[in-house]
Amino acid sequence: MKNKKDESAKSIRSRSTSTFAGLPLFDIAYGADPDRGEKRGSAHGVIAMGDQARGWIAMGGSARGYIAMGGKARGVVALGGISIGVLAMGGLALGAVAVGGLAAGAVAAGGLSTGILSADSRSKGKLPQSHEEKGEMMISGVHMVIFSKNADADRAFFRDVLRFKSVDAGYGWLIFALPPSEAAFHPADENGAHQLYFMCEDLKAEMASLARKGVVCSDVKEERWGSITDVPLPGGGKISLYQPKHPTAHSLRSGGLLS
Repeated sequence: MKNKKDESAKSIRSRSTSTFAGLPLFDIAYGADPDRGEKRGSAHGVIAMGDQARGWIAMGGSARGYIAMGGKARGVVALGGISIGVLAMGGLALGAVAVGGLAAGAVAAGGLSTGILSADSRSKGKLPQSHEEKGEMMISGVHMVIFSKNADADRAFFRDVLRFKSVDAGYGWLIFALPPSEAAFHPADENGAHQLYFMCEDLKAEMASLARKGVVCSDVKEERWGSITDVPLPGGGKISLYQPKHPTAHSLRSGGLLS
């Protein structure tokens, strides 16, 4: 075994004289070896330890080998902050089997995973769980249709007066984002009739706000389930606005078919 310590270069070298497959059995390097023109911590061996270790088993800041361990590890089995290998484990892991904060591989597990089989809080994979397996609904939203004799005017009312955000489906056909919603069923003599009610926490304040924009609402009607007013639309129709007296469900998130 050769041992060399160069204080001026602040390097430590411990290298085995025995070799295997042309490599020292082990090589430990800390700092640079000026005689060899090596970079800091450059170790090469069956077992290599140093900042830049290369070997079958490599340990160091930037390690490469069959089994690599370090801040930036690359190998068949890689463990480190940034790991790249067939089996990679680290903060950022890339490999056939990847485990880490950000994992990408055939089998990936981490905070953000991408792979054929992915498991984490934000997974992207080719075999995700179905909605039924997750206990979630396949229904993702509600699309409401309001019929109007002057659709353009009513769209402008929703956009400019009620200030609902929208997307343009083409040719000015706006689709509006609505507040959280809920649905209730009321007894009726016939099917097919539906009503739209907007909800608010302070009906008088909302009516005053609309009045400042030139919108005159109807007189308030008091019902057992809420205080209601009608808001006229420029297209000739109307929508109802009410302050509920009943328990509301619009703040709940639907738990799904199995909840």
